[in-house]
Amino acid sequence: MPYLQVVCCKLTPLQTRLYKRLIAQMEKIAAQSNQTKDVLSYLQMIQKLCNHPTILTMSDTMPKERTGTTKEDLSLLGVPVYDNDTDGANVTDIMPTISGKMDVLHRLMDAMRQEKDPKNRERIVVVSVFTQTLDLVEKMCAKEKWPVMRLDGKIAVKKRQAMVNEFNNTEKLIDVNCLELRDAL
Repeated sequence: MPYLQVVCCKLTPLQTRLYKRLIAQMEKIAAQSNQTKDVLSYLQMIQKLCNHPTILTMSDTMPKERTGTTKEDLSLLGVPVYDNDTDGANVTDIMPTISGKMDVLHRLMDAMRQEKDPKNRERIVVVSVFTQTLDLVEKMCAKEKWPVMRLDGKIAVKKRQAMVNEFNNTEKLIDVNCLELRDAL
């Protein structure tokens, strides 16, 4: 019987430092303009940071005046930085240990993969609002050679049920299904 398990994850020290920078920058901008400006965009940046710091580097626009940091700063802090020209193809090791959530997910997935018989192995469905998070999960699975499937807005509606059936087929070796939230509903 499938079940849902919610796991709360602490930020890593790196994420905590970056979180404090983002908050300080947001407060600085709000004080200078005498209004709370772009609060939702900062909340979105914080959500991305909580998923994995690398996601902050996956945007074409990451001006220091908005984030309090640059891609170069993040690189010096040990965050894998995406090159916008290659859409992240240059990042092969996403370093799950620099993200509390990704580290817990990696350890959980690794533990679940210990069952050698695919018929008895648990399946994992990763749901995210951010496609960049799913990109990183896919890269992590590829690095570990874990079979993964992705169902997002790029998949034609007619093909989705066949993919779900394939994922649910116990004879197949697909262990992870990445779903974009708007397509999972």
